[in-house]
Amino acid sequence: MQSGDIITYMDMCLVEKASLQRGMNYRLGLRHSVVLMSQRWDAPYDDLVEDDGRVLVYEGHDQPRRKGASDPKSVDQPMSSPGGSLTQNGKFFRAAKLHQDEGAEPEVVRVYEKIRKGLWVFNGSFWLKDACLQSSDDRKVFKFRLELMPLQPQIGPGRWCVGPSRGWAAERTHSGVVARSGNCSSDIPQLQSG
Repeated sequence: MQSGDIITYMDMCLVEKASLQRGMNYRLGLRHSVVLMSQRWDAPYDDLVEDDGRVLVYEGHDQPRRKGASDPKSVDQPMSSPGGSLTQNGKFFRAAKLHQDEGAEPEVVRVYEKIRKGLWVFNGSFWLKDACLQSSDDRKVFKFRLELMPLQPQIGPGRWCVGPSRGWAAERTHSGVVARSGNCSSDIPQLQSG
C-alpha cells in the first residue's frame, strides 16, 4: 500500500491487525501508531493539512461522552483518565515531548483519512514531531504536528484500490481528498515529499 491508495475500513483493520474503533491508536502491537482523520464537513475535530500534504496538524480527542457528564466539547481534552493512566492524547503528547525535549526518535504514525462511510485513503507514514495544548472556544485542545517521512515504507503487498472493478484512486484537492474513477497505476498523485 502506498500514499494515496484507497482502502475499505475492513481492509484497513486487516492491514493494521487491529479493530480501529477510535481515531488515535498509540503503538499498535508496539510497531507504530495510527490516526484516523477527516476533513469532511461533519468532522468532529479540526485537522489541518499544510505544505501540500507533507504536514498534518491533528487535533486531539475529547473525553468520552458519559451520561450525566458535561458536553465533551465544553471541557478541556484530557491528558489522563480519571484513574490516572494516560489517554491517547497523553501518550501521543509524551512521545512528541520525548522527541522534542530529549532527542528520542520520533514516533512513526500511519495516517488514514475518511473519504466517506467505510472508505479511507492512506495518507502515508508520518513522524510525530511536536505537540501542544491550545485554547479553542474556552477550552484546551491538543494539537499534534506530523511530518511526512521522506522515504515512504511499502505497506503490504503492492497497491490497494477498491470500488467497481477495484478502479478507484485518491487525489488531494483544495477541498480535501476525493475519490475518482480510474486505475491503480503509477499516474495516481502521491502525497510524497519532494
